[in-house]
Amino acid sequence: MSRAHNFTQKQRTQMAIRANGCCEKCNAILKDGEGEADHIIPVEMYGESDLSNGQWLCRVCHRGKTDLDVRMIRRAQRRERLKLGAKKPSRMPGARNSKFKQKIGGGVVLRETGEPVR
Repeated sequence: MSRAHNFTQKQRTQMAIRANGCCEKCNAILKDGEGEADHIIPVEMYGESDLSNGQWLCRVCHRGKTDLDVRMIRRAQRRERLKLGAKKPSRMPGARNSKFKQKIGGGVVLRETGEPVR
């Protein structure tokens, strides 16, 4: 994840004050220096680095949410590549873009003519 979209120190302080020393997700009581600033909507998914898009989380909640965010971001990127046609075609024999078709019984035929391949 890019480090160019971090919250400012002032924003982090305001989030910590707003959270009142607790994790905003699980309500765990945090010691000084244990909280972490998190984007509710990740920057990669067009979220802003402002106070309304930030939350103060414990390390466990932050790691769990970040893992989920990364999976969502990667999925969105795959869908975007597919939409743009930038995805490589499958090279598996019998794939839809292959000239061969594999029958249920295990035989292989030419997709266009249906003739068996030897």
